[in-house]
Amino acid sequence: MHTVMIMNSDDSWAYMTTIARMAARQYNRACYISFNKRYDFVIDLLERASLGKEFFVIDSSPKAKEMKSISKTTYVIPVEELFKVYLFLRKLIIKHKVDYIMIDSLSALIRYHGELPLKDMMTNLILEIGRWGVDSTITVESIHRDHPVVKHLEPLITRQLDI
Repeated sequence: MHTVMIMNSDDSWAYMTTIARMAARQYNRACYISFNKRYDFVIDLLERASLGKEFFVIDSSPKAKEMKSISKTTYVIPVEELFKVYLFLRKLIIKHKVDYIMIDSLSALIRYHGELPLKDMMTNLILEIGRWGVDSTITVESIHRDHPVVKHLEPLITRQLDI
């Protein structure tokens, strides 16, 4: 199941913490992909919620410039190399049995990487993780609710929640 969560940007970290806690209870192994904040911010958020060990973290934030491994569960992959993200995710899902992916956020992709073919990139990502039987949550700030990329993805989304 693929879910889009439309949220107010003022409370995004509180929402991300809540989503992560729900995912940790519902799924065996989760992956947090951040197109928004660096891995150290994400790890801090997860550790404050006592969830650090339950999540793999992929940093594809604007500051991610080269692909590297930070630890056994934390990786940096520049968004421009999204094809490598697909390959990496596939290995991660198969090897570690990841069954949930949290994407923070489609708004960050729109804001920082609007020049990229986001409709195709996100469509391919959603189809790939769906093919592997992995659920996902994609967060979107309320100001991007009607953005063409968000609208394009609607047929692939199981449910949309406004929080």
